[in-house]
Amino acid sequence: MRTSISDISPINEKSSQRARHILQTDINDLSFVDLAFLIREYIEIRICVQLSLKRLKESNLKLPVYYRDSDSENQRELIRELVLIDKSYWDIYQEDFYHLKELLNPHLYGLNLSEFIKDEFNSYVPKKLTWDNESIEKFGQYMNDSRMGVICGYNMIISLKKAILNGTTVTYNVNSELIQIKSIGEFKKLILESIKSNEELRERLQEEENKDKIIKSLIKT
Repeated sequence: MRTSISDISPINEKSSQRARHILQTDINDLSFVDLAFLIREYIEIRICVQLSLKRLKESNLKLPVYYRDSDSENQRELIRELVLIDKSYWDIYQEDFYHLKELLNPHLYGLNLSEFIKDEFNSYVPKKLTWDNESIEKFGQYMNDSRMGVICGYNMIISLKKAILNGTTVTYNVNSELIQIKSIGEFKKLILESIKSNEELRERLQEEENKDKIIKSLIKT
């Protein structure tokens, strides 16, 4: 069955014609260049990273610059965009980071990137995610702020759910109770019950879980 990224997530009305075309293309027909463009523009980056890792693992990697054919050039373009992704993304999707690092291990220093960028990527260790009393206080402040503040509060919680859904452990450290959260059940019991969640936040959290299931099912096929 034909599936495009636009079937999973609505297209932003401000998206360029090129972005719209790529987002409406069957994901099986997306090229390395297409994925590199979406990642560079930070459009639907989650599914793009997942698709990129899958495609690269299935490919005969030819990353050193002495390969000059179009396949190797396209691979390098995609890899460069993956390496340049903001580190905050890898803090949430830590398994993806380590999969990429493992994939690049023999090839990283053959890429045409500055030594600083390559060293920074190679030495990076994703941050430990923690939910503590300070987090609860910060969430409360956001929820009593402007609409923008409320969205920031939502994102605090949604990012933790994204992390747990994708294999990243969150440390719960509230009132001297220390627990490693690894499941959605623990997330709901500990994190959600430590805050005053409203219907909008609960709906957004459920939407994220539904989207995550769709992405994972597509990547497996």
